[in-house]
Amino acid sequence: MMNLIIVFSVLASLCSAHLCLINPVQRGFAGNSITVGINAPLAVDCALTMSACGGRDTPDPYINPANHYLKNTTISLFILKNEDHYTDKAISYIKISMFDRTTMAPLIAMPIIYEDLSPTGPGIIYIPFTVPTPPTGALTDAYLQVEYHANDVDLVFYQCADVVIHV
Repeated sequence: MMNLIIVFSVLASLCSAHLCLINPVQRGFAGNSITVGINAPLAVDCALTMSACGGRDTPDPYINPANHYLKNTTISLFILKNEDHYTDKAISYIKISMFDRTTMAPLIAMPIIYEDLSPTGPGIIYIPFTVPTPPTGALTDAYLQVEYHANDVDLVFYQCADVVIHV
């Protein structure tokens, strides 16, 4: 685990794009590899600005198999922020939501907001996230959506990861 954190830290120091979802792995990383292109300047996989999933609205189970989680389990979200947009006049923030992939209904009542309150610079952001209990009480295909609202440039960067919630 420590080696994995060191690898993430090295990758973060080399990057100059905006947002990549490392864990769970975001849609579009070929073969679920977290190293494909994210260390290149303005990496295509990290600078996605089309809502709701950066233009990657259709999951491909052959490229990115879904992440499987048990309801009410706390998982570790690792988000690579590789360009800092902090200003004291326009606070940037990260918004986390989860939706049922079939009905598009939200699975958490209120999105989680992580405010970027200090000039931390590029790096890995760790956010604990509790997997919700689906309202149907049954196995649910869902997706996790992460948005980075970079207020100083009035842009939003999007990432999604496909999940299956087990009850």
